Amino acid sequence: MPLPLREYYPIGRAAELLDCTLDDLIHWAITKRISMYIKIDSAYGIIDEYPITELLGRTDFSDVLSGTTHKEKIIDLDEELEKDDCDLVEYCKRKSIIIYKAMEEYSLKHGGVDSLNEVYLKEAFSFLHYFIYGKMKNNLCKISGIGPYSTGISTYDDDDDDDDDDDDDDDDDECIYYDNEYLRSVISSEYDERAVNMQGFFILSDVFFEDNHFRNYFCATNSSDGINLVFMPYNDLFINVVLDNEKIIDYDD
Repeated sequence: MPLPLREYYPIGRAAELLDCTLDDLIHWAITKRISMYIKIDSAYGIIDEYPITELLGRTDFSDVLSGTTHKEKIIDLDEELEKDDCDLVEYCKRKSIIIYKAMEEYSLKHGGVDSLNEVYLKEAFSFLHYFIYGKMKNNLCKISGIGPYSTGISTYDDDDDDDDDDDDDDDDDECIYYDNEYLRSVISSEYDERAVNMQGFFILSDVFFEDNHFRNYFCATNSSDGINLVFMPYNDLFINVVLDNEKIIDYDD
């Protein structure tokens, strides 16, 4: 349903241009005929994904690893972990980068990142991108890490098998998160690696349109309970907005 002149409008103005009511637009959003975006100037959130150790253990990456040298690297890395030649933190970093590279190669061979949707890995790809680089952005929105992985792990080279310099990682990854009492009051340490600052236009998820009703506010929450889920357009990365007070969604904002 194209709108004239601009890519997006406040929904009141959109209703005016389409010669319909605000209730009509909300109905179309509830029935998933249109997406409703929220403009966030600045907020904190928690990426709605398993912690990296669980993500790597639970997810089937065989479609992107099969028949590649990356699969052999994973096998070698698993053997190192079994022999206690690397700890779990190092293991997760190295495995994340290996799998991410495999996903990149797969997407290039199959017509782009959206091809990962066909093997149910696009969201995992987005999270690994964030985990590795500490940030993610597109032309509508951006997120940046505020936890101990706020700078990402992109300087880590999975090919340097003999590199023992990783002892400088976790304790030295201090960031504003630890020095900001407000952040610590709204996001507990269990969400360290998934805590982000977010800005831009995000799509309201289905939780705002349950039971054929539009919930026009964000709830106060300090966890990843999914009650305030929004997601990044194009990247399909879900984020739960954390707030210490309820926040009304302004239609005209």
